[in-house]
Amino acid sequence: MNDQIKTKTAPGSIWSLVLGILGVTCCSVFTAIPAVICGHIAYSKIKKSAGALTGEGIAIAGFVLGYIGIALAIFIKTQGQISFFCKWMRAKFSQVTASFPAVRLAVELPIPIDFHD
Repeated sequence: MNDQIKTKTAPGSIWSLVLGILGVTCCSVFTAIPAVICGHIAYSKIKKSAGALTGEGIAIAGFVLGYIGIALAIFIKTQGQISFFCKWMRAKFSQVTASFPAVRLAVELPIPIDFHD
């Protein structure tokens, strides 16, 4: 007889890897967050299965990619907000300098201040 234990790859680890790859390539938190959740659940089940389930490395790769996808999505979102804020400030500054020529002159030609009076 064959005394080997049949092992099976945990489906959650495969789902985690697929969702993690989608999260990184699409920069979407809608796939990255489930990748993290599925990866941690699969990793926990694999540890508790006493060798009946495999795919520990796949689960780890999946939730690491999920975390990277979340970080990328946050980074890209904040970059867009910073860009929008800079454009808004530039427009407001243009309105102020158009209304008050003295402000434009003061900004364009800084006057040196002498502190030795």
